[in-house]
Amino acid sequence: MGRRCARRWSRNGPDAACELKNLATDTPYQNNGYASAMLRYLFVCLSGRYHAMYVGTTPKIAPFYQRFGFVYHHTVPGFFTWNYPELVYEDGVCCTDMLYLKKTWAE
Repeated sequence: MGRRCARRWSRNGPDAACELKNLATDTPYQNNGYASAMLRYLFVCLSGRYHAMYVGTTPKIAPFYQRFGFVYHHTVPGFFTWNYPELVYEDGVCCTDMLYLKKTWAE
C-alpha cells in the first residue's frame, strides 16, 4: 500500500508517456473488477497529461490489458530471469521475457 501505480516515462510534450507499475489484485479478490476499475480511473486521471501509457506484463496477463486497448509494443528478453533474485512463476510456468504493451489516447 502507498506505492505509486504509474510513473512518468518521458518529459512533457506531444510524446509524453507514463508507465503503469505494480497493478495487482490479491487472489481472493480477483475477478471482481477491482483492477479494471483502477485502470479506468488511471485513464481518466492520466489521459489529459500523457499521450500514451506503457505496461510491462507476462503473456498470461497481456489479454487483460488488450481488452482496454493496449497493443503489443516490444519484448524484453530475459527480463524476469535477469531482474529477480529467484525465478518468477505464474500458474506453474516460469516467466522469462516481459511483454511491453502500449495504449495511445486519441488526440
